[in-house]
Amino acid sequence: MAAAAVVALSGFAGVSAPADDALHTLTWGGNTWGQSGTGLGPGEFLAEPALVLEPTGASFLTVSVSVDHGLGIAPDGSVWAWGQNEYGALGAEPAALPSSATPVPVSPLPEGRYIEVGAGEYWSAALR
Repeated sequence: MAAAAVVALSGFAGVSAPADDALHTLTWGGNTWGQSGTGLGPGEFLAEPALVLEPTGASFLTVSVSVDHGLGIAPDGSVWAWGQNEYGALGAEPAALPSSATPVPVSPLPEGRYIEVGAGEYWSAALR
């Protein structure tokens, strides 16, 4: 990976890569429930930083993470979630989606452009 400037840090880091001058979300460490968002299966850990699999053609503008899941906002204002969904933190019925190793869109959310997300231990919040 080319040299990059860290622009935000909170469990994940947004970096500006000189090759494309876009922000990218990196993650490393534990991945018990797929909360790395990299597509690695649950239980696999990341010893080195890896890219979160962001929506095609978009980089998250902001992210928030908890111990077991993460949230991101795409440039179009849509909210995405990944990791454990035991209590519905990904915005889906836990029986239908127990966890996700990659970001999935949170829907249905009330219409609007979301500007901030917050991930708690068993909950998620979005500000519009």
